[in-house]
Amino acid sequence: MIAIALALVASLLGILLAGCQSPRFARIQEKSALYSTFDAYTQKRIADGIVAIGDSADAVYMALGKPSSIHARETSAGRLETWSYRNFVLSSEMAAVLSNENPGSRYQGIIESPGNPRHGPSTAGTGRYGPELSLANVAAAATATLQIDLIQGVVSSFRLPDSK
Repeated sequence: MIAIALALVASLLGILLAGCQSPRFARIQEKSALYSTFDAYTQKRIADGIVAIGDSADAVYMALGKPSSIHARETSAGRLETWSYRNFVLSSEMAAVLSNENPGSRYQGIIESPGNPRHGPSTAGTGRYGPELSLANVAAAATATLQIDLIQGVVSSFRLPDSK
């Protein structure tokens, strides 16, 4: 009788813990074999819901989930898919990625990397400079539609087309 009660409690606890799991964590667990091949920096970035140029479609899925819509077409560079995420909540970290890695953005800031502190020399040699990044720079995009372009399954660009 005690064994049955303990098994029942353990089952209920398992169900409760599974229900508390975040959707992002569940996606990472779903693709755990691929996730384990990423370096620690990339794992942390994906776990924080941040995508970057060069990420695979699977990395984007783990970080952001299934897109609201996908539009595909063939180009001279290969298959181009645009993944749209409606009502995307922009974090300050994702704002920095959008601003620093997207040449089409209005913000032209210093490119940062783990070994390149803000206001230090640009390791990319682009010489892009701009104001300090804050959410005020992208206030109109606090929630927006995020569009991510993938060419042959790799992120080539991203943008917030409905931001000012």
